[in-house]
Amino acid sequence: MKKPVIGILPQYEVETKRIKIEEFYVKAIQKEGGIPILLPLYQEISDIVALLPEIDGVLYPGGPDVSPFYWGEDSSWECRIIQPARDQLEIELLPYLLALKKPILGICRGLQVLNIALGGDIYQDIEHLKSNTTNVGHYQKSRGDVPTHYVNVCKDTLLYDIVKSEKIMVNSYHHQVIHTVAKGLEIAGYSNDGYTEAVMMRDYPFFLGVQWHPEELYEGDKISQFIFRAFIQACQI
Repeated sequence: MKKPVIGILPQYEVETKRIKIEEFYVKAIQKEGGIPILLPLYQEISDIVALLPEIDGVLYPGGPDVSPFYWGEDSSWECRIIQPARDQLEIELLPYLLALKKPILGICRGLQVLNIALGGDIYQDIEHLKSNTTNVGHYQKSRGDVPTHYVNVCKDTLLYDIVKSEKIMVNSYHHQVIHTVAKGLEIAGYSNDGYTEAVMMRDYPFFLGVQWHPEELYEGDKISQFIFRAFIQACQI
């Protein structure tokens, strides 16, 4: 069977002006039988769309904050670095991917971008939303291969079909979360303090967004391996 080609949307370092992708994504895709390629950042959207027939699935990776202009807000004091070129590429590309029914996996920022692109929005910062009764750490101090909080998995969702468990342990590196879930998406998992941790699209070949980083947990975590395996398998159909 032909190995599926997975297009990874690029990350960008503002300080060094480097277009890059973290190796965790590359290795997880390779180990599950995919061929990862990095899509260009500064390119006409029509040029990237022209490449899509050769790509079997697309991964939206983690990264910095999305511009709040996309859901009609000013940047708050807590909003951090914004990368307009990356925002534009990721949001403009999504309708073309959906039209072609390409499998899509969104990770951390990727989850948030997918939700925003479909008309949802996010909290710009959750520190000031902390409850007196919950204290879930959403930006951990431990290494990325260490899980630090639980995610409750909703039954009858793609995520549950993949992990076969109602509660999983994940890592966490984010200060923003989904506020309003976009029309057409469903919550597939949530944290113990009630924030959306995963979304899916029903009646679609494969559309999953997760707020944590399974690529960093991949080596020693079966749940993370299941997620990448399900994504790659969907890209082979």
